[in-house]
Amino acid sequence: YDTNTTTFNGGERTSPRFEASWRVNTSRLVVKNFRAEDEGIYFCVNYITAVLHFSSGQLVFFPGASHENMLHFCCDIVMWLNLACACLLLLTAITITITHHQSKSHPDTLQRFLEPHTTAQTAPPG
Repeated sequence: YDTNTTTFNGGERTSPRFEASWRVNTSRLVVKNFRAEDEGIYFCVNYITAVLHFSSGQLVFFPGASHENMLHFCCDIVMWLNLACACLLLLTAITITITHHQSKSHPDTLQRFLEPHTTAQTAPPG
């Protein structure tokens, strides 16, 4: 099995605190010197055969820490993401419907649009 390891911080792809590695079916993130600001829900995203695969998320908190607000935040993000995707699909469907309707009611419109605008200039007689 081939194991890939990378470390990253922003665009530099190096960090003394974070290290990611992955194997065939296993991904791992190591957070060194874990701090309170590192608490949260960590997700793994894999790009496999042109499809993004998201993990279900891993809660990482200090023992006894309250993370109830973090769970609500995660649910809110999922809800807003689903709503945004639904709106995008609806907008796409409306655009396709309008375009299709216009092309049926004015079949020459598309042809006129595709033809180059060539207007011959005629010289005045004289």
